[in-house]
Amino acid sequence: MIVCLACFEDRLASLFENAASFRLFDVTPESQQPAGELAVTPGDAMILAQAMVSRDAALLVCGGISVSSMRLLTQRGIAVHPWISGCVETVLDACARDALDTLTMPGAHQSATDAQLGFGSGRGMGGGGGRGMGGGGRGASQAAPQGTGPGLGLGPCGQGQRRGQGASQNTLATGPAQPGWEGTPMKIAISSTGPDMTSAIDERFGRAPGFVIVDLETGDAHFLDNTAISDLAHGAGIQAAQSVAKSGATAIVTGRVGPKAETALNAGKITIYLGAKGTVGDTLESFKRGDLRPSS
Repeated sequence: MIVCLACFEDRLASLFENAASFRLFDVTPESQQPAGELAVTPGDAMILAQAMVSRDAALLVCGGISVSSMRLLTQRGIAVHPWISGCVETVLDACARDALDTLTMPGAHQSATDAQLGFGSGRGMGGGGGRGMGGGGRGASQAAPQGTGPGLGLGPCGQGQRRGQGASQNTLATGPAQPGWEGTPMKIAISSTGPDMTSAIDERFGRAPGFVIVDLETGDAHFLDNTAISDLAHGAGIQAAQSVAKSGATAIVTGRVGPKAETALNAGKITIYLGAKGTVGDTLESFKRGDLRPSS
């Protein structure tokens, strides 16, 4: 099976639209061999789909991805496994073991994406458990009708044609979803001294005056005031973590986080990115490029 990874250097890019390269691999349970690289413009889903089809690549593995890019790829028969993070070697190993879900970004909701895009469980020819992509579903999104169509069984033992069942909807959800927030696009929180992109970063998480919350899908941003919490004598980090979680953010970008705040953020499945510097705008661009790495 030929698999395409949307990469930034030696890792999957945090966002499909900001991937620096699209690398192909021939993946089997026994080996993962390089199969070249696609010369396409980063973020151009239509051209990428055409290039993948020409190389018989059936599956794209990527980080976050916009609704429009997801739709373009799946409409052209490309199976997409989004919201995956990790270095190339780790991702290929998981792909060979049919275990990509173990690398899903914290807060991401893979099953909701699968259901709404028409993915169903299936078996690939060769005896491997696989994932079937059902196309051809009809009806309004509210009705969520069942659709059948030709699909690819992508299992650890090979690739085969099958017919997949899946809910086919006009509305596609590709982002992480906190409980009760099904389909919410990915949001990040950036600790800040002020309310906009020109504001300087505040490296203190719990004591920051506030957080700029950015919706990576729409580009919308708003300021979450933290002054009432930052002035507390004790427990500012924990309460700030709870406030960020309530905002719907699934990642925090800051300078440093105390151990209690880190525990609270981990409990809320919020990924922590450290090393924020400069302005909020500078930090946002660094995040989009994949320059920042999750803290271990």
